[in-house]
Amino acid sequence: MKRLLSKIVVVCALVFGLTTTASAQGVFIKAGLTYGQSVSEFKDIDVGNYTGWQLGAGFQTEPVFGFSLQPELVYTVRGAKIGDFGDVRMSYVEIPVNIQWGIDLVALKPFIFASPFVGYNVKNAVGKQVETLKDVLDESKKFEYGIGLGAGLELGRRLQITVKHDWNFGNVNSWSEYVSNVKGVSRSTGGVIVTLGLKF
Repeated sequence: MKRLLSKIVVVCALVFGLTTTASAQGVFIKAGLTYGQSVSEFKDIDVGNYTGWQLGAGFQTEPVFGFSLQPELVYTVRGAKIGDFGDVRMSYVEIPVNIQWGIDLVALKPFIFASPFVGYNVKNAVGKQVETLKDVLDESKKFEYGIGLGAGLELGRRLQITVKHDWNFGNVNSWSEYVSNVKGVSRSTGGVIVTLGLKF
């Protein structure tokens, strides 16, 4: 009887271990919200935060000593609210590669990550038909690159919640060439991104 019980325990442990390993990696889809603004410090013009969105997919590798890679392909919309001009929206196709480290607690896994990324600007829009802003957006630089830092929580090896802050090191545009009352404009995009992912 003891031998039978011990064999059952061993078999259960092996099955659990194989299941854990298999579900530790996989394809996932994700969606979330972006908070931030692409320009700031306009003189005599109020610039407010803009809530955009993100949608994408990726793959998570099997962890080794707690480390795993999570390359993604995402569509990200960022922007800003610029006074009476309305919303300025800039859309990018981005490829972030998340370098994660976490502690596997079976039912949940807290982790931290760094996320270098590159992106390409595919679409821009302004709320009102302001020719100056349209000119700026039409001539905006297409490529972007930067890094994000964040933390997350994986629940049941299927659900993943993340919060990160992106810093974009590429200039979006030289706004001062077009807008005469710019004091010292931040020419990069970035901000906080909150996402929810589902792994298969």
